[in-house]
Amino acid sequence: MEREFARRFTLGLDAFYEVFFPREYKTPTGVENPLLLKLAPYVGDHYTLDPGDFAGLALQLEFVAWRGTARPSWLTAGDAGRAGKLPPILVLSATYKYTYVAQSDWSSQSAIWDWEKEKLWLPGHKNTLWFRAALNLFRFGIPLQLNVGYRNQSWLAGRNVRAADVLMVGMRVPAKFF
Repeated sequence: MEREFARRFTLGLDAFYEVFFPREYKTPTGVENPLLLKLAPYVGDHYTLDPGDFAGLALQLEFVAWRGTARPSWLTAGDAGRAGKLPPILVLSATYKYTYVAQSDWSSQSAIWDWEKEKLWLPGHKNTLWFRAALNLFRFGIPLQLNVGYRNQSWLAGRNVRAADVLMVGMRVPAKFF
């Protein structure tokens, strides 16, 4: 009993680094919107934006709340062995993710304009909590997965990032193409 309970848990640790390469943009000249876009005399014909990279760690705990019985169905072509390999019926997971956000770098002919843009995107970090539930109906012979999730970035405040709290509801209908 104790061993079966321990097999229901999965613990995962991820490390990641996301690279955002510098891009060069043509400065608006104000031909279409003369009152709004007269930056070219100050900034130059082009400016470069290096948005800064992300790095971080994520720790995830997944729990199989209800495995369910494996009955052969049309999804497994009546094979009981294949039915046992279908995903569990109810899976719950919680994830904590720390993300370091590097400084953005704007380069143009105007140091003042560069700083006005850069001060909006200073280095910082964000703490994200994810709570998810997945209901798989494969074991009942229905090719459908229902997902509910909640992502929170305001409970554990970050620095120089905008907290975004998100509720996610969705479904997947897997298809096999031959």
